[in-house]
Amino acid sequence: MVTNTKKQLIVEGNNNCEDWDWENTCDAITEAMKKFNTNRWHVEVKNFGWRSLSGESDFKAENGYELLLGVLPQKTENAFRVYLADDEKGIMINNAHHDSPMWLEWYTISPIKENVDEGIS
Repeated sequence: MVTNTKKQLIVEGNNNCEDWDWENTCDAITEAMKKFNTNRWHVEVKNFGWRSLSGESDFKAENGYELLLGVLPQKTENAFRVYLADDEKGIMINNAHHDSPMWLEWYTISPIKENVDEGIS
């Protein structure tokens, strides 16, 4: 897990933008994902939603679109900032939406390297 680390901004965006802007946002994330040479990820979330919940999950993502789809809340407008941890051990997303408007929601996404596919959707 990536915690308490400096971060390098990859892209800032939202899922309510023009198609070309959405494609550019997803492409920037895809480029950052290539550093990790995997399609399997572990995500931990802190301060999710109005109840400030925490949780974790494993998922597959080949590109930036799939990564965002795998971690961000669905069926709501999200504004987000995507970072590469300076130690390059993962990707971090700071997200805001109607149930978490103060940018307190953080997703820490780490690559999974082992060759086990069980339990990953």
